[in-house]
Amino acid sequence: MDSGNVATPTIEYREMSSKWPKIRALMGGTEALRQAGETYLPKHYAETNSRYKERLKCSVLKNYFQSTVDHMTGKVFSKPVVVEKSDSDLDKILNNADRLGSDITDFSSGIFQNALAVGLHFVLVDYPTTPQGMNLAQERQVNARPYFVSVKAEDVIGIKLSSDKTTIEEARIYEVSTEYTGRWSQTQVHRVRVLYPGGFELWKRIQKNDGDDWILETEGSMSINEVPLIPFYTKKIRPFYATPPLEDLADLNITHWQSYSDQRSILSVTRFPILGASGYDSEDDPEVEIGPFKLLATSDSQGKYYYIEHSGTAIEAGRKDLEDLKDEMAMFGIDIMLPQVAGGNATATQSQISNVNTSSKLQRMARGYESSMNEVLRITQKWRGKNDDIKCTLRGNFEMPRETTDEIQQLIVARQAGEISRPTFYKECQRRGFLSDDFDAIEEAELLDAEQPTGFSGFGDL
Repeated sequence: MDSGNVATPTIEYREMSSKWPKIRALMGGTEALRQAGETYLPKHYAETNSRYKERLKCSVLKNYFQSTVDHMTGKVFSKPVVVEKSDSDLDKILNNADRLGSDITDFSSGIFQNALAVGLHFVLVDYPTTPQGMNLAQERQVNARPYFVSVKAEDVIGIKLSSDKTTIEEARIYEVSTEYTGRWSQTQVHRVRVLYPGGFELWKRIQKNDGDDWILETEGSMSINEVPLIPFYTKKIRPFYATPPLEDLADLNITHWQSYSDQRSILSVTRFPILGASGYDSEDDPEVEIGPFKLLATSDSQGKYYYIEHSGTAIEAGRKDLEDLKDEMAMFGIDIMLPQVAGGNATATQSQISNVNTSSKLQRMARGYESSMNEVLRITQKWRGKNDDIKCTLRGNFEMPRETTDEIQQLIVARQAGEISRPTFYKECQRRGFLSDDFDAIEEAELLDAEQPTGFSGFGDL
């Protein structure tokens, strides 16, 4: 792309981009981690390529990270999003917010899920290109109206801010689409959308033998004099910068993935005892064949055959490591819903003070989403030629009741100390409203047991 036509952005996301691949890999599940190969499952010293590939193929991810993200998102959007002072035309927009069939609640849930995973996500309020001079009635006839586009943080190439860092002067967004080049053939087309107040440019990548080139495919004006790109943060560092709020959980989950891989590998080795022999001479004695109807012989009168079996110590150590990692990861879902004093965690004494200002991390994220969505609605109204003050409200379950916080913390300590079993911990959390009414501790234990390598008694080891 010609740098003379596109201003150099003041914000680029290189410092955050190193954290995104592991998050996206975890959100992609087992197959995504397998494709990442040695990035998240290093090869052991002296391990052959064939053995590593076999180990990688047999490794399965227990996805605590995605489960926590999905569970917390479900909590926030357990009830539909409420938009106040909405009119019938705005209702039509919100009932198909992305023009792909998602209403405002479904669309918001996807935005929140992405932001909770990586820390930052964007919403672009777009408007279809219409012939110049069309009035509102004509635009309605062709169903021209604002709609919302979900934009991943890694697809925002850069942002140029005003001198006071409050207004976007330019944004560049990377886009990839699959388009037909004939009746049966298709190809991926790469573009960069450049947005600035009052207008846009769309640049297309052209592949050539001597390297790629970028051409200006189209450009146009917008009726609103601002860049309609709104950020949503779950752990803001500064304007347009954020960090994954569950990064520690992601690291623990990858550690669990690695430990589980080792556990599966060692079980494969120890399940098959090794046949040993003393006094066996490969030159004088016949080739050994093993089976129920075979006779093993050796020319040495003192020779013998015997099986060498693993003691199982490493298996138990690996099992204990996996269990400890499970317990540690399970705490993240609880911590994010615990009421906290502004600026730090609430102590037991502070949470007993009735007038202390507390909120959970999840609740603060939800309030942040409301603020961002209010900006989306403001720009939507601006596209429609209106300046109504439209607000959205989330009514989900953001935190545990304050009176149960101390009890939950005591249960966590008891579970970590091994004083209560996991089924008891589940039961007590469910009784206090942290887990849903249909949660079944026995069924959950059976699911965990099914994920363990053969030979483990999952429920008995909880």
